[in-house]
Amino acid sequence: MRFINLRERKKRLRLINFFLPVVTAFLFCISFAPYHPSFRFFILLAFIPYLYAVLHCKKRKFLTGFIFGFLSNGCLFWWITVVNVEDVNRAFVVAGVVLLILLLSVYWGLVAILISRIKRTSYAIFAFPFMWVSLEFVRSLTSELGFSWGSVGYAFACCPSMLQIASITGLAGVSFSILFYNSLIYWSMIQRRWKKGLIGLLIFVVLFLIQVILGNRVLSRIDEVETVKISLIQANILPEVKRENEVEERITVLSDMTIDAAIRGSDLVVWSETSIPCYYREDSECINDIKDLVRKVGVPVIAGAPEYVVDRKRKERYRYNSAFLISADGRTIGKYRKIYLVPFGEHLPFDNTFPVLRNVHFGQGDYSAGRELTVFSCGKFRFSVLICFESIFPRLVRKFVKNGAELLVNITEDSWYRRTPGPYQHAEMAILRAVENRVSVVRCGNSGISMLIDPYGRILKKSKIFERMIIDGEVPLREGTSFYTRYGDLFTWVIVVISFILFVFSFVPSFAKKFLHHK
Repeated sequence: MRFINLRERKKRLRLINFFLPVVTAFLFCISFAPYHPSFRFFILLAFIPYLYAVLHCKKRKFLTGFIFGFLSNGCLFWWITVVNVEDVNRAFVVAGVVLLILLLSVYWGLVAILISRIKRTSYAIFAFPFMWVSLEFVRSLTSELGFSWGSVGYAFACCPSMLQIASITGLAGVSFSILFYNSLIYWSMIQRRWKKGLIGLLIFVVLFLIQVILGNRVLSRIDEVETVKISLIQANILPEVKRENEVEERITVLSDMTIDAAIRGSDLVVWSETSIPCYYREDSECINDIKDLVRKVGVPVIAGAPEYVVDRKRKERYRYNSAFLISADGRTIGKYRKIYLVPFGEHLPFDNTFPVLRNVHFGQGDYSAGRELTVFSCGKFRFSVLICFESIFPRLVRKFVKNGAELLVNITEDSWYRRTPGPYQHAEMAILRAVENRVSVVRCGNSGISMLIDPYGRILKKSKIFERMIIDGEVPLREGTSFYTRYGDLFTWVIVVISFILFVFSFVPSFAKKFLHHK
């Protein structure tokens, strides 16, 4: 009888262990775009099954955490497998996505090992947010393989009252608060004394309400600041048209929409990434037609275009993903070359360090990275451009603002993602950059999502995807400097230092025990 009960108990445990990663993956996935904003608060419970499994398994802790990570990241990033990529075997794309998910899952496994080393359960539970945020920070540091997409804090991107802490702490502060709430709720659930558990839940409610109330207080401020009127041209030119190189059709669409935007009145018209249907050369007929258009409407235009440069001295050729500012009188008065290129999309990582990698082709573009943190001057204001996924890197964006940008313009081409969660997730990350630096962000996507975001992360106007439309409106210019812009990732480095101390001290008891035993 005892044997049967033991066998039944093991069977139930295996069933529980099977469902726990599924529960976390489900809660984690629906906490991000494009799902309803009310679902975002499931992120406060998403890591409770993870904590239970990691802290209760006696062995294979890394594997346990890894399985949680694989299912959760797979649920969040499955859509990359259907990205519209030309002349690339779909098997290569799927294999690349699987490798990405495996890499991201390693971080989940590492956190599992780190917190499992801490012997006291309560300490381990509250060490969790420190360890997680530290590794989340590490995975975003390099421009070659950095990937902060899917960071926990982005779950609250559509909840402005929960984001205001980011102006001090950056994205890490939002992630930390979410993970700390998970730890506090889980700690309350495992207490043997119900009063102790109730106190823990009460502390969670109080802290959560304080964050909401303080956030709403910041949002209730009425700032008298200078504004500029921006028009975003969402031309919705599909990839099939771009591939057929229908130059005249593309210019006609952009021309008609730009004339319409100029009639409405605007200080700046924004075209999306690679909207110009030719390489940007001053003497080309295509570029001269565009300059004539800008001269005709009399409004400055910032537009994305590929750029091809030949260095005759070094006998080398460079291709850049660039943005050009054309003045109201039709002159090119500035350009920016994309600094953070998409790994495996625009180049192979470390191909500058190891030139032999340029001979390896998986369908990636052969682009070079820019180096200048360009700040454009446009009449009464200054702005910088973020091309495509540069908007997901807090440290890069901060540098532009520190250099004097009063407005951030994010141009992108997300039509390759089709009607998947990709465009929605990508768009929401720009909201955090606005809050961190207290600067307006205007985002122009060829197929959407285009939007105007104020310095507090509120969306003033927003488009739907795959619609041809003009988004225009006034946005405030930056006044003053946020704590995050001034001091950068100070909060995150404090978290990293605390995590390191916790990790070191996790070895101390075992060292002491071995020393005493030897004596």
